Amino acid sequence: LRRRAEDEAMQDALSLPKDRNAFTLQVARELLHELKVHQIELEMQNEELRRTQEELMQSHQRYHELYENAPVGYVTLNDQGVMQELNLTTVDLLGRDRHRLLDRPFVRFVHPDDVDLYIKGWMQCSRIGGDINLELRLQTGEEWVWVRLEMMHREGPSGDDSYNLVLHNAQELKEAGESLDEMCDMLKSAQSLAKMGSFELITDDDRMIWSPETFALFHLDPEDGTPDLEQFLHFLHKDDRILLEQAFTVAQATGEFDLEFRVILPNEEAMYLHGVGQYIEADDRRPARLRGMMQDITDRKVDQETLLESEQRYKALFDTIPVGVLVVDSEGYLMDVNELAAKQLGIDRVEGLGANLLTGPWQLFNEDGSVMPHEQYPLVRAIRSNRAVRNERVKAMRPDGSFARLKVTAVPISHEGYGALAVYETLPD
Repeated sequence: LRRRAEDEAMQDALSLPKDRNAFTLQVARELLHELKVHQIELEMQNEELRRTQEELMQSHQRYHELYENAPVGYVTLNDQGVMQELNLTTVDLLGRDRHRLLDRPFVRFVHPDDVDLYIKGWMQCSRIGGDINLELRLQTGEEWVWVRLEMMHREGPSGDDSYNLVLHNAQELKEAGESLDEMCDMLKSAQSLAKMGSFELITDDDRMIWSPETFALFHLDPEDGTPDLEQFLHFLHKDDRILLEQAFTVAQATGEFDLEFRVILPNEEAMYLHGVGQYIEADDRRPARLRGMMQDITDRKVDQETLLESEQRYKALFDTIPVGVLVVDSEGYLMDVNELAAKQLGIDRVEGLGANLLTGPWQLFNEDGSVMPHEQYPLVRAIRSNRAVRNERVKAMRPDGSFARLKVTAVPISHEGYGALAVYETLPD
């Protein structure tokens, strides 16, 4: 500033008029120069101070706006826990006017069940110092809101300690966490009810991660540790071990696997499992892995085997029963026929499937030899009336023109897709 002031004073001095008395003029010029320099320096200092003050005021205003409108609440407490300062976010969080909050103890807004937690945190912060983090509920209007509170102890120059609080509204996070917990509980319940468990195989080192439900499937205790891939393969039935290894290998190429296999439990019982999952490539955070689900399908397999045995017994009975039997759908199309009925009616057991027996391939006659109208056919009457037609005597003309005297009983079948079952007994000519 001094140099700049001297430069401006020199410019002014050069413009002064000359006088005969050089000594006197020289002294006057020097005095005038000093005065001018000092005046300009003071003016420049004043201008610098004014500009600095404006910048400080602008900075203070920006700080004040940031403080008031910060996304978190700020509160300053005295050494008695009374609120001395708070920002607008805190005012909005607590749902009261600022003047109704200042000079009031902060603890009054803490949920009764969380007061002990708050006081313990306060005492710890006062004795030890440092930052204290708490999760508690604060009263906001008529409701309670979960907040995450950060408390910092500050020692004043004259012993007047203070505490700075930072309040993060954690209500949405808490509700989201509770919803996530509920969903996890629902998933666990669903897996348990469905006899299903999840797993993850880290392909780099063959480590496995099991859900609690997977441990339950295998009758294992999680405290004993999770089996790795080699240990897991020892549970598999010897005939299925290679199948699972191949399925995992294929999954790394195709991205998915789907396999049914057997395992032998510690109690030596066999369990059928259905495993499905996908292969996930390695990324910057996690190695490559296979992630999937295993479901106990033993009951289903047993039911399937029981059903298969039942079907086989039905088929044997169906083919060996000493009467002709056939089944048609609701429109009269042939669904199944045993060997004897095929001979009685002249039907090919393979090619005849799908033929409409209400319109052919034969003609029915009454006992007196008259043609029987189609609507009087036992099968037609059973389907249309939904009532059994028993012991009707008819003559059936086969496709080759020969006749068979038969006693017919037709019974409607109530299951969807079925029409009726007919039983034919051969009568002597």
